Parts: sequence; structure tokens; C-alpha cells
Amino acid sequence: MDPDAGRSEPETRRICRTERTAMLTSLAYLDAQSEYRNLTGRHVERFMSAPR
Repeated sequence: MDPDAGRSEPETRRICRTERTAMLTSLAYLDAQSEYRNLTGRHVERFMSAPR
């Protein structure tokens, strides 16, 4: 067991989850962009979101 490494593990896991979320968000955006292009023949010029 390495206590020093164990202290940094929660931070490492949090960063990994955050990075994974960012990657999944980017992939979802690319999928939406592709679907829109297939429907309209053009790319989205502006990205907007609305609060839930």
C-alpha cells in the first residue's frame, strides 16, 4: 500500500470522470451536427441551448 498515492486517487478519478463527460458531450454535438447536415444539407452556424 502506498498512502501518498492513495491520497491522490480520488482526484485522479474525478478528473477522469470530468474528461469522459467532456468527450461524450463533444461526441453528442458531432452526432447532432451530422444529423442536421443530413437533413438540411448545411452545417449549423450557431449553437444555442435552453435551460431546463
